[in-house]
Parts: sequence; structure tokens; C-alpha cells
Amino acid sequence: GDVSARSYGLSASYETAGMEFGGYYGDKSSDLLSGIDAEDYGLTFRYNASEQFLLGGNIGRTNLSSGGTSVDLDMIGVAGSYAFSEQWGAFAGISRTSVDLADLDITTMGLGVSYDFSAATSFGGIASLELARTEADLGGGDGSIDTIRLGFTIPFGANASKVPLNSVADSILNPSHAVLSSTVLSAF
Repeated sequence: GDVSARSYGLSASYETAGMEFGGYYGDKSSDLLSGIDAEDYGLTFRYNASEQFLLGGNIGRTNLSSGGTSVDLDMIGVAGSYAFSEQWGAFAGISRTSVDLADLDITTMGLGVSYDFSAATSFGGIASLELARTEADLGGGDGSIDTIRLGFTIPFGANASKVPLNSVADSILNPSHAVLSSTVLSAF
């Protein structure tokens, strides 16, 4: 059968003196979601304190509504990275997502190190190791998942990130424009 989907959005940012402020808004609906409308909006911030140190964060909300009922998914995160040398770096991040209707909180923390091969080889590549923990609290019931993430990132462009793409820190510094997908990327 015929399935239709509608999605539109807007994102903008402003950069000055090593700081970048951004915001986004989006709205989507689909026949696959059976009349559920999703509205996403949020703010982002990055501060390049020096060539070695980067700090950033985001705050976002996704509102799902259908037939007069709505649920909010709220996320807040902060992350940073520090380059000890041309090759070695460290990165960390923490994010928290809350679902108001289900009394659910999901907190993900990650800490990792990276090694940049670009000085030693003819191509740029960053190997990384990160330890991450995701804790879920559903109405008083707790659970957690520990992960070890091995990664290899090949950055492109002059402004390519030194933070590995599979890290908790990257999911905070470069969030998707929906809380649900940002939470999943952060947790796994």
C-alpha cells in the first residue's frame, strides 16, 4: 500500500571567538507511526578553548503526541576532549535522558583515549578505546550496561573532529536532531 511521511526542520549556528552556539527544530509525521506526531528542538554549544581542549554540550527535547496524549523525552549532555600530544588524546562525556510519562531516566557516561596515526602514516586515522556505562532507572528499578568500544575513525577535512565517531563524547558534541536517536547513539 501507499505510505506517506512528512518531515521538515531548521538548524542554525553562530560561531565567534572559538565558541559555537546552535539550535534546531524539526517536525515529522508518518503513516508508519499511526498518527503520532514528533516535534524535536534543542540547543548546542561548543567551545574550543585551545587547539588541545574542546568542551561542548547539548540540551534537547522530543515531544511525541497522538490523540491528545503526549510524552516528552528530554536530554542533556556535556562532553570534552583534550590532546596531550600530536598523537595522544582523551575524551569523556555524560548524557541523561528522561521520559516523563514512564518515570524513566537513562544516564550514559564514557571515558576514552585515542591515538592519531596521521603523523606516523600517509593517511589520517584515529584508533580509540572507550569504557562506557549506561544506567537505566525505571520507577525505582535499576539496571546497567557496561561497554568497551574499540574504534577506528578516518577524519576528513580541515575541521575534522579528533573525537572518535563511536564515542559518548561525539554523540553529545554532534547530536542527532532527535532525542531518541541521540540516546541510542550515546548508549551504544
